[in-house]
Amino acid sequence: MENQEITTLFDAYLDKTLNKDEVLAFEEKLNDDANFKIEFEAHQYLIDFVERKTLIDKLKQFESTFLPDKTTLIDDYLNNSLSEELEEYVQNKIEEDKDFKLEIDAQKLLIEQVKRNLLKDRLNSFEQKANTADIEETKKVVFKVEHPQEDQKRKIEFTRIVGIAASVLIVAFTGLFYLNSDSTPQNSMKMISEYSIQVEEKNEGLGFAKEEQQNIQVKLFMNKKLKNHYKFNNGVLSLYFENDVKEHNVNLLFDATATPSFQLKLDNKNYFIEFTETPLLLK
Repeated sequence: MENQEITTLFDAYLDKTLNKDEVLAFEEKLNDDANFKIEFEAHQYLIDFVERKTLIDKLKQFESTFLPDKTTLIDDYLNNSLSEELEEYVQNKIEEDKDFKLEIDAQKLLIEQVKRNLLKDRLNSFEQKANTADIEETKKVVFKVEHPQEDQKRKIEFTRIVGIAASVLIVAFTGLFYLNSDSTPQNSMKMISEYSIQVEEKNEGLGFAKEEQQNIQVKLFMNKKLKNHYKFNNGVLSLYFENDVKEHNVNLLFDATATPSFQLKLDNKNYFIEFTETPLLLK
C-alpha cells in the first residue's frame, strides 16, 4: 500500500468516515501488524503536534492583537472581569504555559499578603485607640475615688470659670453685633456649591474599597482664612477656597494599598487626604 493511501486510510479512520466492515478490517490489522500500528501511532502524534502548534500560533496572534499588558490581564482574570474570549484565552494559556500559571499563583499570594497586612494595620490602630481611651477613663475613675474633695473642688472651679467665660462672651458678642468690627470677608463662610461624586477605585481585587463610601457629597465654601484646607467625614468632603468661583474639577480615588487611602484630584493637582473633622491643609 502506498504512503498516500495509508495516510488517507488513517485520516478516514480518525474522522470516522469508514463503514463498519472497513473499521473492523482496520482494527484487525492494527492488532496483527506491528509495523502498521507503529505507523498509525506516528500519524496520530503528527496530527496532535500540528494541532498544538496551530493553537500556539493562534494564541500568539491573539496576544499581539487584542491583549492588554500582562499585569492588567492577570488582575482582571483574578477579579472575574474578563470577556468570554479573554477568559478562554487565559485558560488555554495556563494549560500551555507553566510560567504564566506561576505568575498567576504569585499574584494571588501577593494580593493575599497585602490584604493580611492592611487588616493587621487596621486592627493594631483600633487596639491602640481603644487602649488609650481605656487608660484615660481609668485615670479619671481612680482620681475620683482617691481624691473626692479635689474632684468636687474642680467642679466648683469649673462652674465659676464657665460663668465668667459666659459673661465675657456675652459682652464680646454684643460688641461684635454693634460694631461689626470682626465680620470681615476674610472670616465669613459662604457655600459656593454642593454636589455628589462617585469615588474611583484602584486595585479592586483587594476588596477593601467596598468598605468605604463610594458616593461622596462635595461642598465648596468661600473662606479666605481657610483657603486650601479641607474636611472629610461622614461621607462629606468640604473644600475651602479664597474666592467664590463655582467651577472646580473634583475627583476622588480610593487605593487600598496607599496611605492615606484617598487621593484628591482638584483642578489638575493631586493631594492625599484622610478622614478629619477639623480643617487640614491640602498638601
